[in-house]
Amino acid sequence: MANGFIVHRNAGHPWDQRPGWDIMEVKAPNEAALSQFIAKAAQKLWQVWIRDNVGQASAVLYKPTRATSTWSDLPQTA
Repeated sequence: MANGFIVHRNAGHPWDQRPGWDIMEVKAPNEAALSQFIAKAAQKLWQVWIRDNVGQASAVLYKPTRATSTWSDLPQTA
């Protein structure tokens, strides 16, 4: 993928592929541009799942498919 992003609708939760989750792959020309993209995506309810830390300026974000407000994906304990 060149610089830009790709959204995969209802791709499944990144940890266990449960339905109802969207995934977005992002590649930017540099870390500053990636940080700016992530900040804007967060305003649209996306959260970072993986961010490359070896100089590739790329990340994978995710969110519930029909998210309309802030959400949390913390594991539940019994």
